[in-house]
Amino acid sequence: MPFSTDRRPLALIGFMGAGKTTLLQELSRHWDLTGIDLDHYIEQKQGLSIAKLVEKEGWEYFRNLEYISLQEILNFQNIDMLALGGGTLQHTPSRKLVMKNFRTLYLDVSLNTLEKRLKDSHASRPLLRTQSLEKLYQERYPFYQKCQFHKNIEGLTMAQLSENVYHDYFEY
Repeated sequence: MPFSTDRRPLALIGFMGAGKTTLLQELSRHWDLTGIDLDHYIEQKQGLSIAKLVEKEGWEYFRNLEYISLQEILNFQNIDMLALGGGTLQHTPSRKLVMKNFRTLYLDVSLNTLEKRLKDSHASRPLLRTQSLEKLYQERYPFYQKCQFHKNIEGLTMAQLSENVYHDYFEY
């Protein structure tokens, strides 16, 4: 149990398609942990998908909305974890808020694996309509490197990943 002294919530961070939301759901279901998916939180509050919200209001509005939502979530009690959007850390105020208030775990997966996972999701992923996956990955990677913890998840099943994350970050 290497990280048992830090009891701040765990932020799951990584590129789109890394499995942040699925891992959050798996940890919640199997280990009785509480968590929030930031994108889903925003979609519920706004009544629009992220894609529609960005289309209607633009990226700057969305990034500011992420920051406001993060501030709200920090006021919730008993949150064990938070799945961030793939680009949340690019927004300086959000990055500072996350790094100060959460343990940060970067879910590292290869660009090749991401390409396979995201090949049919351009409609629901607004940035993939205008930018190449590789360029976007290169832009975000330096921000992911700032995370407190890194976990290479290549080749792990979701059950294996869930068990590893639980034992490494939640078993106090």
